[in-house]
Amino acid sequence: MLERHKKIPNTYHIGLGCSFGESNHSVHKHIAKNLNAQLINLSRGGHGNYRILTELIAWINSHSKDINKTTVSIGWSSLYRNDIIENIEKSYRTCGMFKWKVWSANRKDDPVVKAYPKIDIIVDHMIRYRVLITATQNFLENHNIKYVMYNALNNYFDMEIWKKDAVKLKVMEKAINFNKFYKFDDCQAKFINKNQYWLDPSPRNSLLNAISWTNDPFFKVKDTHPSQEGNKKWADLVWNFCKEKKIFKE
Repeated sequence: MLERHKKIPNTYHIGLGCSFGESNHSVHKHIAKNLNAQLINLSRGGHGNYRILTELIAWINSHSKDINKTTVSIGWSSLYRNDIIENIEKSYRTCGMFKWKVWSANRKDDPVVKAYPKIDIIVDHMIRYRVLITATQNFLENHNIKYVMYNALNNYFDMEIWKKDAVKLKVMEKAINFNKFYKFDDCQAKFINKNQYWLDPSPRNSLLNAISWTNDPFFKVKDTHPSQEGNKKWADLVWNFCKEKKIFKE
């Protein structure tokens, strides 16, 4: 949704991500405010990174006359979320150009995983994630659009665990511009969890806690999405990175 801003009404900032970027106090909104720009927030809860790239391309190609006054921030979703485009009914109103369905590759009961048992799920999706980042950066840089990106959710795996594939992953990372990526090996979710900046920190149902696969307190509160303070704190860190790297400087 296009948000009004009095200072520079013809300057746009596109925000893309998952549910961490959807709220009315999102990181994207803070960055847009710092840039005195109108926010166009295309984030969508529960969706993945293929959707992010696709909707970005769709918006830019549909607004070619505006790209010289457009900036972008991206909070990458989980690398396990796979997006599929569905048919759009006439009555359906979508956030972006397409209607999306998601399947999660880290679920053992997923039919796609069952159909292709030889898939190395983790390595396959770590490679896909790096390819999507590279493609997104190349697209933005080819259009001279200034941008910053970060991980909203955790996409980092210790290379020591995946030694046999570490060289391949490092090769795929060579094309990534880390001067435009805030903390590639970290994420907003970890920051929120560590500092307990939860949207609703009240305890979860005891039964849900009992069946949780981990004792991590992150899974024992009702809503682990970022609070207003948590989004502001992370946004400040991202913005300081932008200033250090002179990302949005004219």
